[in-house]
Amino acid sequence: MKEIPFVNSQCLLFLFGMFLCLPTVTVAQPVQDSATHYYRLALQPLKSDDLFQTYAYYERLKERQYPVQDTMAAIHTLRMLAIVQFNLGMWQDSEVSVVEALTLTEGLKQNEEVHESKRGFYNQLGKVYRELKDSKRALQYYEYALQLTDNLRDSITIINNQGNLYKDEKKYKQAEAFYQIAYSKSLQTQDTLQLAMALDNLSFVQIKLGDPEAVKGLHQALGWRLRIGDLKGQYASYRHLARIALDNNNLAQVQTYARQALEVAETLNSPAYTKDALSLLMETSGDSLVLAYKKIVDSLDTAKLQQENTYASLKYDIAKEKERTAASELLKEKEKRHKQLYQFLGLVVFLIAVLVVYRLRHRHRKAKQQEVYRTEMRISKKVHDEVANDIYKVMAGLQMEGSPNTALLDELEDIYTKTRDISRENSMVMVNGEFAGQLQDMLLGYGSDAVTIITRNSADMAWDTISAERRIAVYRVLQELMTNMKKHSKATFVVITFQQNGKKVKLTYKDNGIGGVLKKHIGLQNVENRILAIKGSITFVSEPGKGFQATLEI
Repeated sequence: MKEIPFVNSQCLLFLFGMFLCLPTVTVAQPVQDSATHYYRLALQPLKSDDLFQTYAYYERLKERQYPVQDTMAAIHTLRMLAIVQFNLGMWQDSEVSVVEALTLTEGLKQNEEVHESKRGFYNQLGKVYRELKDSKRALQYYEYALQLTDNLRDSITIINNQGNLYKDEKKYKQAEAFYQIAYSKSLQTQDTLQLAMALDNLSFVQIKLGDPEAVKGLHQALGWRLRIGDLKGQYASYRHLARIALDNNNLAQVQTYARQALEVAETLNSPAYTKDALSLLMETSGDSLVLAYKKIVDSLDTAKLQQENTYASLKYDIAKEKERTAASELLKEKEKRHKQLYQFLGLVVFLIAVLVVYRLRHRHRKAKQQEVYRTEMRISKKVHDEVANDIYKVMAGLQMEGSPNTALLDELEDIYTKTRDISRENSMVMVNGEFAGQLQDMLLGYGSDAVTIITRNSADMAWDTISAERRIAVYRVLQELMTNMKKHSKATFVVITFQQNGKKVKLTYKDNGIGGVLKKHIGLQNVENRILAIKGSITFVSEPGKGFQATLEI
């Protein structure tokens, strides 16, 4: 069945706006009754405002369903909306609705219900691209639909639509082959709607191929359509009869059938059908100016279609869908199944190898870090037990003498203090429940009458959710920064801010020291190395007279 040419969108919106302004009477009814009612109207409108009412219903339903809660319900709504938009001549809008629905199907389990929806959407896109004068793309989508078709009725519709493409291009022999298949299948179903559709199209192209007896088929199809009340089908029949009469230069018959088509279009309240029927009537005019006007309008409509064709479906990765369908077919073949199994096993082996390498590297890195921590603690203990204690004994011995050398005692005390600090800086870090207290004590231990230490949000930290290696890194980094402050910055005020987001920790250190041109001496280099070892990040900011800042994220 030939679909209807493009309709000016402003005219359509104006007509739709007039419809919305009409007084309506709201009657309470169950939701299921409304859904069934509008579903039937979408497929078989019976009076002038049915399509507009259906369009408004599905637009409201779509707004209520977003954001999507029931995905299949939203897909069904978009499918019906696309059908109504198409019947109203809103082809680009129909295309957008289809692509939106296809995108929703991607997140669903690919079962028969989803395949049935996709089948309908691909067929709808084929119809849309037929109207947009892109027969190649339309045929492609019909092929996608057929790949998902496993029942007779759906295949009849799609095969008939493929025939329509060749009919449009006046390739009547190819079109006849498709229509003949559709008609044969329709005889098996004994579905009057499909029988009429297939017979009408088959008879039309057979007449075009030189069989005048085929006109009986056109009348028989029209009779079936009149009997079952198929308005859209009646329009198609009258249009074909008018076209055949025009080929025979029987202008009286052309006007008769065209006017009957116009009555059906007005009953459906379809601007697209009405425009097409009026175009048929114009062809019976002997006025050369009228015919010239019709020709230029048709030419402009075609150009406008090509210009406004946005191809929204390009946003939907149809190649991926084709691959999935092909893969599903290949799985039925034993040799291909084996090949895919080998590929899968190879992938599993590869992933396992990657995982093993990652785990080994992680274990090696962790072992190195633990060795560093053990070395630090061993040095700390050795410095404390041997060097610091020996110095302390010497100091005690000198003080017991009658007149100790004060300068020597002061130097020894400085050395003792340094060794004690070295021991403390490398002492064992508690990674159990005592970590928070130990960290706080360490930080406050750097305070004095001249230096104020402030910590923010430290009580909010859930240290038990942070790995032991990260806790140790935090402790050592802050210890290094505090030591750097005490030795070099001459700061009087230090603020350390703690932030935690899940297992992520962010620390900000700021002081009001003398600052300076940033150079990474050994202390800062050690800090950076510790953070990089656990795949964290740290940045330093410092300017003369503006203090020092470090931001740590792990």
